[in-house]
Amino acid sequence: MPASICEPVVGGSKSADLLIVSDLPLQGGIRVAATQMAQAINFALRERGFRAGRFRVAYQSCDDSVARTGLFDEAKCAANARAYARNPAVGAVIGTLNSPCALAAVPELNRARGGPLAMVSPLNSFVGLTRQAPGVPPELLASLYPTGRRNYLRVFPTDDLQGAALALLARDRGKRRVYVLDDGDPIYGELMATGFTTAARRLGLQVVGGASWDPGARSYEALARRVAAARPDAVFFGGLLDTNAADVVRAVRRAAPEADVLAPDGLTPLTFFARAAGPAAQGAFVSFSGVVTERLPRAGAEFVSRFARTQAGAAIEPSAVYAAQAAQVVLRAISRSDGTRAGILDQLFDTRVRGGLLGSFSFDERGDITESPVTILRVDRGAGDRALESVEGGVVERVMRPSPSLVAPD
Repeated sequence: MPASICEPVVGGSKSADLLIVSDLPLQGGIRVAATQMAQAINFALRERGFRAGRFRVAYQSCDDSVARTGLFDEAKCAANARAYARNPAVGAVIGTLNSPCALAAVPELNRARGGPLAMVSPLNSFVGLTRQAPGVPPELLASLYPTGRRNYLRVFPTDDLQGAALALLARDRGKRRVYVLDDGDPIYGELMATGFTTAARRLGLQVVGGASWDPGARSYEALARRVAAARPDAVFFGGLLDTNAADVVRAVRRAAPEADVLAPDGLTPLTFFARAAGPAAQGAFVSFSGVVTERLPRAGAEFVSRFARTQAGAAIEPSAVYAAQAAQVVLRAISRSDGTRAGILDQLFDTRVRGGLLGSFSFDERGDITESPVTILRVDRGAGDRALESVEGGVVERVMRPSPSLVAPD
């Protein structure tokens, strides 16, 4: 791949049979985390001697961000994908980090001459990349996969599984009456609230009310009184710090102090949430897609220990482990394939991982990982040394593994 978008090839380019590329934003504020992800991919391939069965592989780290903003750029995401698709040496793409970038790239890879080119994402969470859901345009999937063949998979859970994990937590804590709030945003808040509501009802919880708050409102006292009147045991807050979720939590906590506060990762970083909500944040449960490094299974923990020796004392982000797992999945598929793009894609969908960095899993027919953890964090202002650096001071309450069937449409 050209130096204008990719770093130099590693792994013996002249003798390699196939090229693996990663597509990540390597500029701007996300650069440090994305660079560590690329290094983790390189490390995972190097540990396998840049071999996948009988095939020799090389690797290039490519950039989907632009210098002007330091952010991913959808036009560049699409252009990169077209370049990968045109290059017959590319056997698979690891990426993207941002879901909108994947929305731009996947159709270009799907239309590759000779058949769709596989993409395995370490971090995309937008539901609509793989399946229909509330708030997802009904025509989106057809536009993503114009050939009719799926070529996108991910090792990361979809956003709506956070709602399922929090519903499971409510049930396990003996909460039976739940109230559901959201910020009215169909792309995030409503989607999260729908996932929680669907899972709660399937788990036998009683949804005693629901409402959307106005992010521009001066006061949430009337809304809080309405919530308290329903006598909920737990209240779900589907929203963002930027849409005043912390103010809503503070108002509801004053009106219904005994109810559990449940919220998705829109209320992270937890330190910002605790500062914005004050004492009302104490004891709140906030979900975090995936697993933190401190709670990885044995294979993941051992990988972190080995990889950390190459990182000059830097903390290993969970995203790096997800990137390495994506790389291992790609290597496994290549090793079992005939070396063609179609063969690699077939083997990706036939993946069965046992004892991997993230545990044991496979992929469903849509490309979603069949089992992926969702971490539940608890805000504890007195956590001290018990706080986990990888999640900005959150204390892990537990790790849930919700089934996608809890949120699947009827």
